[in-house]
Amino acid sequence: MKNFTIYTDSACDISPALLSEWGVAYSSLVFRFEEEEKEYLNGEMDVGTFYEKMREGKSAKTSAINSELFCRGFEPILQKGEDILYLGFSSGLSTTYNSARVASVQLAEKYPERKIITIDTL
Repeated sequence: MKNFTIYTDSACDISPALLSEWGVAYSSLVFRFEEEEKEYLNGEMDVGTFYEKMREGKSAKTSAINSELFCRGFEPILQKGEDILYLGFSSGLSTTYNSARVASVQLAEKYPERKIITIDTL
């Protein structure tokens, strides 16, 4: 791999601002609390508020990122001629990693000269 982009997802628990500063691309899982209708992206709720809700007994649920969203995130990087190193949310906890793997297989057909390496942080 020559020029590559490190890619992750919001389960890495690094703020979007810091990921941006480091030049790390990412896709966001969404979460919501069972008692609420609103879904939040990473960075839309500060960590203190999140854990306060948890201490109050509220339960947070996440939704995995699907392969289509990964395709939309990966493709502009591939179009720039860069490879991708994806460090993904543990497959033991989410289907997010598998979605990234499926997207990488789909995009490999369209961009055979590019590499997408997916790492399961299991």
